[in-house]
Amino acid sequence: MSQTVAGIKVAITSLSPSKQIYGEIPAPQPSTTTLPAGHLKSSGSRPLPTAIIFDRDIEIPLRDGVRLRADVFRPDSDTKVPALIVWGPYGKTGSSPLNLHTMPGRAGVEQSILSGYESFEGPDPAEWVARGYAIVNVDSRGTMNSEGDIRVQGSAEGRDGHDVVEHIAALPWCNSSVGMAGNSWLAMVQYHIAAQNPPHLKCIAPLEGLSDLLREQVCRGGIPDPGFFRAIAHNLRGGLYFPVM
Repeated sequence: MSQTVAGIKVAITSLSPSKQIYGEIPAPQPSTTTLPAGHLKSSGSRPLPTAIIFDRDIEIPLRDGVRLRADVFRPDSDTKVPALIVWGPYGKTGSSPLNLHTMPGRAGVEQSILSGYESFEGPDPAEWVARGYAIVNVDSRGTMNSEGDIRVQGSAEGRDGHDVVEHIAALPWCNSSVGMAGNSWLAMVQYHIAAQNPPHLKCIAPLEGLSDLLREQVCRGGIPDPGFFRAIAHNLRGGLYFPVM
């Protein structure tokens, strides 16, 4: 199945990873709980150094009516704080089949260093909430419990990010300052969101994020090699817009 977008032929591929990869994905369970200082998500994980308010599965509306889901970790305080948005397709808050447990030797990162509440390749709430920030882990369009079809980078994902930044900035716990952080895909998307110039986005921190998906990943040196990207894509859950090659 394909369609033409802005004169470019684009294939629309349905992605249906097996239950062995994702298991049963639970329905959204919106809730607010307080995780006390010293809380352990699992045995061997880093204990939380301070109490954290955990807003689970909040709903974020986009301009076209699609609704995304996000988890928010914020200080247990009445003081308004800045937000760090962590945007990715792998599953928010430790729900991804792509995680350090599946990497050889956990990529050298010991389990005791992280709380387990971080998104894959994103900052750990245990580190940043204690420093006076809120962490907002977002499931991008089409992934996990977020609605719609997955958009791979570009202005479409940038527009989604613009709407999320402005929605988060207006929440009662936020001081209206929003930043972004993350590695790899979580880094690359920051360029596209920043290009949409959301008024309340103050800074981005893209780590190891290429800026040209075609020239630096899929067609390096002019030689098409989509293998790595296709491997990543087929570990995602949802429908995917993918350029015909």
